[in-house]
Amino acid sequence: MVAITKKGKKELSELLPRMGLVGSVVVGNLSPAEISSLSFLLRKLDDYHHDIFQNHRNLSLEELDKKSK
Repeated sequence: MVAITKKGKKELSELLPRMGLVGSVVVGNLSPAEISSLSFLLRKLDDYHHDIFQNHRNLSLEELDKKSK
């Protein structure tokens, strides 16, 4: 089991406002609808690549390409 220490919790609470600022900079001038679309697409790609990482990491690029069609 893993647990976060009191010091770790304090560090996280101090970083959260900065992470919000990072998020604002990353999305730039995207509208809320565009941010939602981007989030959906990134999750979809993450799911696809996670499956490859977990179950097919030994395949060649050519084999992965054939599998994805």
